[in-house]
Amino acid sequence: MPSFTCAVVSCKNTSRSFLKWNSKICDIHKCTRKEELCTCKPPYRFLPFPTQKFPQLRGEWIRKIRRVDPSTKKPWIPKHFSRVCSIHFVDLAPSASRVPTLHLGYDVPLPKSRRTIKRTVPDPVTAGPVPKVVRADSAEPSVALKVKNVLAESGHDYRISCKCAVSCHCKEAATIIRSLEDEVERLKKLEDKHTFFHSLSDGDISFYTGFPSKTLFQSVFSFIQPKARRLRYWKGAKEAKSNERLLSGTKNSPKKRGPIRKLELVDEFLLVLMRCRLGLLNRDLAKRFGVSPASASHIFFTWINFLAEVLGPCVWWPSKDIVRRNLPSAFRTKEYRNVRCIIDCTEIFIERPRNLYLQAVTWSDYKKHNTIKLLIGITPNGLISFLSDIWCGRVTDKHIVQESGFLNLLENQDTIMADRGFPITEELMMRRASLVIPPGKRGQEQMTRQQVMQTKKVANLRIHVERAIRRLKSFRIIKGTLPWSLIPLSDQIVKVCAALCNMQDPLVA
Repeated sequence: MPSFTCAVVSCKNTSRSFLKWNSKICDIHKCTRKEELCTCKPPYRFLPFPTQKFPQLRGEWIRKIRRVDPSTKKPWIPKHFSRVCSIHFVDLAPSASRVPTLHLGYDVPLPKSRRTIKRTVPDPVTAGPVPKVVRADSAEPSVALKVKNVLAESGHDYRISCKCAVSCHCKEAATIIRSLEDEVERLKKLEDKHTFFHSLSDGDISFYTGFPSKTLFQSVFSFIQPKARRLRYWKGAKEAKSNERLLSGTKNSPKKRGPIRKLELVDEFLLVLMRCRLGLLNRDLAKRFGVSPASASHIFFTWINFLAEVLGPCVWWPSKDIVRRNLPSAFRTKEYRNVRCIIDCTEIFIERPRNLYLQAVTWSDYKKHNTIKLLIGITPNGLISFLSDIWCGRVTDKHIVQESGFLNLLENQDTIMADRGFPITEELMMRRASLVIPPGKRGQEQMTRQQVMQTKKVANLRIHVERAIRRLKSFRIIKGTLPWSLIPLSDQIVKVCAALCNMQDPLVA
């Protein structure tokens, strides 16, 4: 039986209540009423409205019910599923009276409404002392004292019409107090917006954003602020496709980019960096900044693409002369003075995809988890100089080196330091470069003394790339398990985190 509700106003009969009655045990026949043994008549049944073949009878039913559509304030029109229960007909059936006539709702007396009391406005002349509207400590002492004296002399309330003489000071007091109230409201709003940012110290800024100091944070923000004012905020894939026509220079193109911002630009910048640094969820960020979770997600999607373009040049490939001038003392030996870059691959955990093919290509036998992988290269002093695109976790390290474009950056006589998992000697020889890796033990029962010393030297120098990866993964958004919704933004997220790492102190002195 479909779900019905009686169309008569104030009638509470529904099909659900009928089913409850039908499922109960009958007191007379000692069986459920739905069984054939029970011959008790139901208390009511639902009757459909007459069809369009009988317009006069259908109109008579509608006029008897007297129901009004609340949205249009016009007479209600029944639908195909509208029903009237049989208790509104004589003899509980429409055959006798043809139209509903009983208990139609409009004959029920309406509840008595509360009597409204009209308050009279007090006479300004006979009114008592004026209550304090502005506190003395909320404004300057001189201004507050002036307002207090003016009100004491006049004895009137500025919120009512003044009928005093020409020498009355009510208007002057009203102007001063209203200006003070507006200033207090403005300061409250300004304080609510910027309390969190302005209360942060240098240590807090380093904890929340990754910037080493608050001064550097403000300098970077002042650099990107002119471009950030013209951002078009992300609203989803469908919204982005619909806005492509507006961006093509047609007559319908908007005059102003983006919606009205609910947050200041510095707060949006802080929100994105806090999610990267601390790995906070959208709901947590929305609660901290007083916006909805959807707005926090749109802000993050918009700003992370913007910051990847603006801060991306911070991850750059320095020339050979710059590398040599900033070469640490540990690399200034004859054997390692030509080291241009130290490379290694790192993996980031991701959520397990539902697609079986994606599960297979992202599975890492080394991590025993679904991962994404990227190649990272640093200079001898710890500067991140190269980042590859994101690859699936099943791809080998050698394949990433060959396809990422890293080999095209090398020059003659360059030396690359890596782990044993990078058998790229031939590829480097094609570009007249050399590879430094720890010596292997293949075909030997025990390494020689010279090989042990060589392994120790290479490990002591190659450990700096592991320190750079640890600094990169201090941003908790890529330290934990990356949500599947953020996989399309993984390249931008890693690039922004690497740019923030390069703004910190060098790893190797």
